[in-house]
Amino acid sequence: DKRGEIFFQGGQVFSAVFDQTEGEEAFLEMAAWKDCVYQFDPAERPASREIKTPTPQLLQIASMSLGT
Repeated sequence: DKRGEIFFQGGQVFSAVFDQTEGEEAFLEMAAWKDCVYQFDPAERPASREIKTPTPQLLQIASMSLGT
């Protein structure tokens, strides 16, 4: 019963929040989830940009941390 949020802007990961964690650490935590339900809400906007790493590089880091 975990809940997190990942925000996109222009097709790029812009911000992520999970529990008390924000930014890349929150994104990588959620990327490891094997079973989840997601919902897109185009009206939601993050307060600030917390993730500066380009999305392809961020996905590569997530993939490497999962051993895939």
